[in-house]
Amino acid sequence: MLKIVRIIYLFLMAISCSQPLILRSQVKAQAGNMPEICIDDLSYQLYLLINDYRNSNNLPGIPLSGSLCYVAQVHAKDLTFNRSRSKDCGLHSWSDRGRWSPCCFSTEKPDLLCMWNKPKELTSYRFRGHEIIYWQNDLIEPVEALAQWKLQSQSNDMLLNRNAWAKKTWKAIGASVYEGFAIIWLGEEADVTGEPELCNELAVFHADTTSGKNPLESKPSYMSDVRYYLIAASLSSMEKANSVLAEYQQKGFNSARIITFDDRIRISLNDFDTYAGARKVKTDLGPDYQQVWILER
Repeated sequence: MLKIVRIIYLFLMAISCSQPLILRSQVKAQAGNMPEICIDDLSYQLYLLINDYRNSNNLPGIPLSGSLCYVAQVHAKDLTFNRSRSKDCGLHSWSDRGRWSPCCFSTEKPDLLCMWNKPKELTSYRFRGHEIIYWQNDLIEPVEALAQWKLQSQSNDMLLNRNAWAKKTWKAIGASVYEGFAIIWLGEEADVTGEPELCNELAVFHADTTSGKNPLESKPSYMSDVRYYLIAASLSSMEKANSVLAEYQQKGFNSARIITFDDRIRISLNDFDTYAGARKVKTDLGPDYQQVWILER
């Protein structure tokens, strides 16, 4: 019965995105030329959880990167289908079955350049990438991965820019949850290619193109009770929140307001029915508002 459920899950994951599931024979052909990608629900949930975790620690959210999402997706599938069985090669290793530099990433002699250079090998993102991976021998949920990363000092420090990572500022993040792998890529520079679309919303919008409706105005039925908030700041007190709110209202954000979820105080510039609507407005805000992130509730 478990085997049947697993097969059904893989089939649903394969059809949920605009890209087909990459099989072993396909990895090499597709990795060297980054296509237009989308981010699936589980990967997007992981992204939201990480930004929520950072905001709970008074840190800004990290803009989602299409390039780094692609690197995360490719590596997750490379690890799934081509992973070395050598105990010397850790999860940051890459196989020789793609148009990238293969490497055996060992804990004793880590090949850092092999990791750092993957974004520029696979995409137009020309800066170093830093990877966090969690793996288990079963299908994984985003909350499980984040819980494990919180328990490990190095991964927790990376997520929260503490200790050895205190001088770095993350300006781009990519996420992929695939099979038993959860993978995060972090970058110190912004990704000019912008954010990926949500896979499920792409499918809904494509289905609506014959109706004559503006796809950004369409509200998928499965999102009927969901709102997407443009979060500009997270504050520790209501007094600070009122002060920051007044600043944004003076800048012309007339829809800005204070919202509270999970005992956290945030400034929302606006809220939307769909992720695509929120993302469009966020993009239109321009580089001066890179710290703004999207909260799903």
